[in-house]
This record gives sequence, C-alpha cells and structure tokens, in this order.
Amino acid sequence: MDDCLQQYIKNFEREKVGGDQLLRITHQELEDLGVSRIGHQELILEAVDLLCALNYGLETENLKTLSHKLNASAKNLQNFITGRRRSGHYDGRTAHKLPNDFLTSVVDLIAAAKSLLAWLDRLVLQRAVFTGN
Repeated sequence: MDDCLQQYIKNFEREKVGGDQLLRITHQELEDLGVSRIGHQELILEAVDLLCALNYGLETENLKTLSHKLNASAKNLQNFITGRRRSGHYDGRTAHKLPNDFLTSVVDLIAAAKSLLAWLDRLVLQRAVFTGN
C-alpha cells in the first residue's frame, strides 16, 4: 500500500471495515471514512480491484490443481533438459546461450510454485483468522 494511504488505516479500523465490505466499497463510503482526496480513493479502489482478481484466482483453484500445474511444469523442464542432453546440445562443460523455450519453462515453473505457495499462505492465514491465532 502506498505510504500516502497509511493515514487512513485507523479510520478503517475504527469503523470495523471488514473484508467483504472493503471488496464492495464505493467512493461515497471512502469519503465517509475520511478519504476525501480523489487520487487516494482511486489508489484504494485499484488495490481492491487487484485483491478481487487475486482472490478470484485463489478461489477457483485448489491444492490439487495447483499441485498438478507445478508437477507438469517441473516435468516439462526436466523433459526439456533431458532432450537437450540426448541430442548432444549439452555436454556439461561448454557454456551456451540458453534457448527461449528453456527460459520459458523455468518461468512457468516459478509461476506455478508461486501460485501454490500463495494458495498455501492464504490457507494458513485463513486458519489463523478463524481460530484467532
């Protein structure tokens, strides 16, 4: 969150603005919470939009689908490396520029791992909120 928005945190806490209310907040409600500058309202609403998009992605995916994506990405990268070794493009001693397909496979693996970790992190956070820890 931008530093300029920190000044409003106490207002949100005092009025007990919860997650569901925040996801549906309007310009008028922000005004009522003391966020009078239009630029600050826009920053908050943009952040809420990003949160909604992230939340939607996390709700439509589950541990099984994310694990499968990570497994598929890892196997894809492994197959790519194995194929290069078998074809003689890699001898283990000479440095070569990596092909774009390899780099794409690495990025896909990292993205799949990040998605899984974000889902697990959110799950831990939800359990902590529900149990009061």
